[in-house]
Amino acid sequence: CGRDWSSDVCSSDLAFRLGAGAVAFAELAVRVTVPPSAGALTVAPTNGTALDTEFRLETSMWASEHLPLQYAFVTSTSVLHPSSRSDVASVILRAGQVAVSSIATDALGGQGSASVTVDVEAFDGDVLIRTLELLECADDDTVYQVAVAASAPNTSLLDVLVAAVQNASIPL
Repeated sequence: CGRDWSSDVCSSDLAFRLGAGAVAFAELAVRVTVPPSAGALTVAPTNGTALDTEFRLETSMWASEHLPLQYAFVTSTSVLHPSSRSDVASVILRAGQVAVSSIATDALGGQGSASVTVDVEAFDGDVLIRTLELLECADDDTVYQVAVAASAPNTSLLDVLVAAVQNASIPL
């Protein structure tokens, strides 16, 4: 394995040779590389309330031979922040134990990931009122994040919002 000592990345050169006797041959050299590795994901705060807490996601320490890297932040069910050069995102999350991952993609399309679990409590009626007020003048990205955060597994967003409104005694 050829070693680049400036990082923890290892690559190999493979050569394929096809000969026709001692006179003619063809050779093909291929470099095999590894995807981004050794990255970390931090989330602050580490717990909060659905629809109310803004979580700051930051990914760092990625090793790769093929820069630049792009980063996406996802859960098992949704994209929280699409792939971009930014290694930081602020998001809201749905209730429950949410596994958040950062995906680093190198210039050749190789990918590595880092994950962390965040504890997110269910929201209450007061949070819903503040959220509805926020949505009156929110951009599409914020509305999408709220919809993802409000939806729980096996429950529609409408069911969640109606139940929260009823629990808060707000007339529909």
